[in-house]
Amino acid sequence: MAVPHPQPRTFVAAFAAAACLAGLASVAAPSPHPQRLDNVRLAGDVTTASLQPAAGQYVPLSPQRIATVTSLASGSTATFTPAADADVPATGVSALVFSLTATNGTTTSGALKAYAAGSAEPVGTCLSYGPSAQYTSTAIVSKVGTGNAVTLANTGATVRVVVDLLGYYTGADAVTAGSTYVAVPPQQIASRQSVAAKGSLTVRPLGQAGIPTSGVSAVVVDVTVNSAAAGVLKVYPTGWTPQTAEANFRPNADYLSRVPVKLGADGTITLTSTSVKTAVVDVAVVGYYQTPGQLAGGATFVPVAPSRVLSKAVLASGSSWSGKIAGSYGVPATGVSDVAVHLSATNATANGSASTYPTGVSQPAYPQIYERPSEPSDVAPVSGVNASGEMSVLANSATVTLSLDVVGYFQPASVSSAPDAVSVSGDPATVSWSSPVSDGGAPVTGYTVTVTGTVDGVAYNQSTETSATSLNLPLLPRGRSFAVQVVAHNSVGDSPAGTATLSLPFQHPGVLLNRDQLDFVKAQVAAGVNPWKAAYTTVASRSFAQLTYTPHPAATLARSSGSATDLANDDIAAYTDALLFYLSGNAQYGDKAVSILNGWAKSLTTVAGDAQLDATWAAEMMPRAAEILRYGYVPAAGKPALDVAGLSRVFRTVLLPQLNQTTNGYTWSNGNWAESMADGTIDIGVFTDDASVFDTGLGMWRERVRAYLYSAGDGSSPAAPAGGVYDTNAKVMCYWAGLALDKTKAPAYCSLPSGFKVVDHQVQETCRDMTHVAFGTEALSYAAETARNAGVDLYGEQASRIVGAMEFSAQHDLEALNAPTAGSSPSGGTGSGTVSGGVCGTGTLAYGGVGWETGFVTAYNEFHSRLGYTMPYTEQMMAKIATITNKPNAGLVAALHVAWTGLTNVGTP
Repeated sequence: MAVPHPQPRTFVAAFAAAACLAGLASVAAPSPHPQRLDNVRLAGDVTTASLQPAAGQYVPLSPQRIATVTSLASGSTATFTPAADADVPATGVSALVFSLTATNGTTTSGALKAYAAGSAEPVGTCLSYGPSAQYTSTAIVSKVGTGNAVTLANTGATVRVVVDLLGYYTGADAVTAGSTYVAVPPQQIASRQSVAAKGSLTVRPLGQAGIPTSGVSAVVVDVTVNSAAAGVLKVYPTGWTPQTAEANFRPNADYLSRVPVKLGADGTITLTSTSVKTAVVDVAVVGYYQTPGQLAGGATFVPVAPSRVLSKAVLASGSSWSGKIAGSYGVPATGVSDVAVHLSATNATANGSASTYPTGVSQPAYPQIYERPSEPSDVAPVSGVNASGEMSVLANSATVTLSLDVVGYFQPASVSSAPDAVSVSGDPATVSWSSPVSDGGAPVTGYTVTVTGTVDGVAYNQSTETSATSLNLPLLPRGRSFAVQVVAHNSVGDSPAGTATLSLPFQHPGVLLNRDQLDFVKAQVAAGVNPWKAAYTTVASRSFAQLTYTPHPAATLARSSGSATDLANDDIAAYTDALLFYLSGNAQYGDKAVSILNGWAKSLTTVAGDAQLDATWAAEMMPRAAEILRYGYVPAAGKPALDVAGLSRVFRTVLLPQLNQTTNGYTWSNGNWAESMADGTIDIGVFTDDASVFDTGLGMWRERVRAYLYSAGDGSSPAAPAGGVYDTNAKVMCYWAGLALDKTKAPAYCSLPSGFKVVDHQVQETCRDMTHVAFGTEALSYAAETARNAGVDLYGEQASRIVGAMEFSAQHDLEALNAPTAGSSPSGGTGSGTVSGGVCGTGTLAYGGVGWETGFVTAYNEFHSRLGYTMPYTEQMMAKIATITNKPNAGLVAALHVAWTGLTNVGTP
């Protein structure tokens, strides 16, 4: 027999994968069961990461003149700010980067200092000048004062000063993301290039010397120029017409200038010489600024007030100076990758050069400054520091006097701060968060959301990756709390976790029926829609529904005294009245249900040895009624409330001990008993909000369903039930044949009918009768319904097994009804009949009884009505039952642990 069903679902890890039925075809609707995912990472949508606005990011500008001081007298100061049209915001700026040119027409030397307006004048200088000459320093960086103002102080003769803006660094209140700095080993990208008189050279840095082919806003280059005639070398973005001068040079000497230059629209820079002679130019890259959309970890800049580190120290040719920068001069002791310094060289004994580098590493291949005996030189390099925060200065080829000032430092990218404002809301739950306050200088590329907790007594751990700032969590077991952690990722690594707690209380009412289901049925009944209206009328007409019904509570549950039968009737009456109360709104039904349950809550203390099964049925029925009342019934004045404490006592201390997996009823009984025990345990767990009890019931269900419903994929014989009673294959076969074990017949232990075998989709009690097959199938379905309300998809875990067993049983039940044996009454729904396939070795199957009348209604509603499985035999059998019993539909029967599913579990969501 082929059983049509939807495409199989995927269930992973701790929640047992569903085995596939053999010979299955496709069906109209796929399964919408939420996936259960453990220790699985799911890829989120990929989006382009962006750098968050933060302090220390660089915004390169096309060079523009922002200040000209025609006459700055000795000992005087001048303050300048970028003009309103200079593309510098009024706020959110920490430092300006500019080129500074001084022209002195006298015979006196001197120096300029640059510092934040309003602060104390520093000792260090940023530009030295000699007599009757023009000099330009490169890449001057200065911290700004109020209004982005910078002050210049002159220590020598009256000079003309020109300020050309190259860019700025953002402050803590930046609103637009800039670029971050990436240092590269110095490497020439243009060597000994000839630039014609008043000519230009275009250079493409992208893709060279460790610079990416895209995502670069600016490069930092060391430009060396030598010409037979004096001139100015201008360095600027291609396509821009500059007024600025980045390097002034005299004839027949190497002049070096370090220039941060914005890239043109085509990714190139242009160098233009004003010399009337050919100039020879070298261009070496020492770093670049990456745009906000790039994923590499760039460094951010922190300006400090200029601090003198080395003051007019004489270094002989080939000698060096080393000192610790980190921890002093406004530079922190840790978290520093590079320092920005100003290096001034004077009194050189010959043409030479000097270099800065991290102490203890190889000396750089290229110098940072050239020296000449006749004039001072200045440069503002960025120098790396070693792990201890130390740097060195080397005099390469001449004795020279050097001064060194620190003007800032670079912080390497780090992991971001924790995702902010992590919260969990909604049902189903959604976790939401805000981006980290700081991305650490490298764009956040995504997040990992991890949910941890305990389920079934074992660790639950699920991680999901996403690029969004919210995530709909998958189906999670209820009745417990989970820890939620959100970690942000950037190119450096994982951030600290932002945390929240996900509390998932059990849904109430939630034992078998939830509020949505109850409201659905109530609406259909109120609207007079069949089959619900007709089913309601049927239920209301039964003796259990009569308000004159008399309960018989007792202290001891025993079959010998009749109290077991009394409780079986009383709990059905209580459930019937609770249903009618909710569906009709008639408080009298609620009053009656409460009085029945309260009587047993007060009296029941003991279960006799002959009533374990009766206690099991009570553990299923009583919580169903109590859940509806507890979360829907409000007593009128003078009426008693539901005794929740008393019922909880009965459930925990009287009934629950009877449902233990080690008891005889679980280890040796037919499977319907064990399925009811699992259902009762789950129900008590929900009513008492006890996740550990609920989880115990889940474990019982998972173990016993495989031992109750056989699938060919299990092997040549069914799985043995827990407990060790059926510890050999021969004993298992006796169990499935419905025969008691006889030790005198060991090792066979029983006499199996000739040709007996267990076939695909057979149920452990098939060879007993269809009443008990229906009892067991309904019990496992009730448990699965309650678990579904609690966020656990037991149905989905064993979908193929359950559907296969239902269709197998229904097919052979229909065959037996159509081929009755002697003495049977198929029109009355009792007896047995001949079936195909040699089932049970006898080829006959018994049917009838109250269990048979349930007709698999609950599971059919799940798999067919909700999920769209094609189940023709089950559908025909249910219709046949309705005809035989003369009721609106199957399932309109109440006995033991089954009651009224033909009303409550038909078409419900």
